[in-house]
Amino acid sequence: MADIVSNDYKLDFSDVMIVPGISHLNSRKEVNLLRTFKFKNGVEFEVCPIIAANMDTVGTFSMLKRMEEHNMMVALHKHYSIEKYKEFFEQDNGKSTFNYFITVGTSKEERVKFNDIWQLRKKCNLNKDFPVLINIDIANGYIPALREAVEYYKRTYPNSIISAGNVCTPEGVRLLSDAGADIAKIGISGGSLCITRAKTGVGYPQFSMILECREEADKRGVYLISDGGCTCPGDIAKAFGAGADFVMLGGMLAGHDECEVEFYRNENGEEYCISHGMSSTTAMMKYNGNVPSHRTSEGRTVPIKAKGPVNNTLLDIEGGLRSCGTYIGAETLEKFAEKASFVKVYHQLNTSLVK
Repeated sequence: MADIVSNDYKLDFSDVMIVPGISHLNSRKEVNLLRTFKFKNGVEFEVCPIIAANMDTVGTFSMLKRMEEHNMMVALHKHYSIEKYKEFFEQDNGKSTFNYFITVGTSKEERVKFNDIWQLRKKCNLNKDFPVLINIDIANGYIPALREAVEYYKRTYPNSIISAGNVCTPEGVRLLSDAGADIAKIGISGGSLCITRAKTGVGYPQFSMILECREEADKRGVYLISDGGCTCPGDIAKAFGAGADFVMLGGMLAGHDECEVEFYRNENGEEYCISHGMSSTTAMMKYNGNVPSHRTSEGRTVPIKAKGPVNNTLLDIEGGLRSCGTYIGAETLEKFAEKASFVKVYHQLNTSLVK
């Protein structure tokens, strides 16, 4: 067993805190949350690298409209119909540029659907000079089918930017990079609506994962999306401090008006909605009509209290990141990894007055 068990403890965001240091910044206003990304094919863009996850209750067209106002991004969920894309493209009229990923899986049917979306986008003459951002998303990024899909999309759409995952080790980053991915999405079962760790025993603590994948990403010239594990703006700051280039959010954005879900009132008159993981029984019944006999549910279905417009949450995230920047003397998000240092902790918050 000694040969297959690591003796190092691996850390999640709750296991560390960022240490403040002498800062040359006097105001949160001095912290710039926009970052310029440059890719191997010459594409370059500037965004605030927060991404709404490709869950059907988060990665919506409605969410995209609000995220764009903050220069943030959305990975649109893969279950939108061609008709919905047509409606979006016609209504959008070229206003959206690089702020959204089109999500696909690994099947041949999804390749056909993506090509239809790509052709429709060209027909609508939208952003013809800017490449499509593709998010190839499956639960287990180590299987050959994902690498084959990355190779296919890179070969067929060479001017595209491809994010692929999920993996959780430097080896996984290397596999995706070798296949042609521009961005490796890291994180297995760290999300609030995922129970893969309980059902399979598989996973990796998110904070240590980012630290360990960062060196391999630098060697390969790819960017990292940290996907999962964030519960508050401080966790997002820690992800950037550990070396993530982008941070993907699911649970933190669930329950808002822009999630395109139905809201209801409980017996106390409080407003709620139902949110579910994309490997949950709810999702499998919704899109496949059953739970295949060879599978088990690896996602939760939970009621979430209505949170109102997402703008308030996005402002809270921005405020937390700017404040962190002033504490560590980082005037840009890119400098968080350079300036942040961490301590291991057993306790973070005083919750004595929390009911």
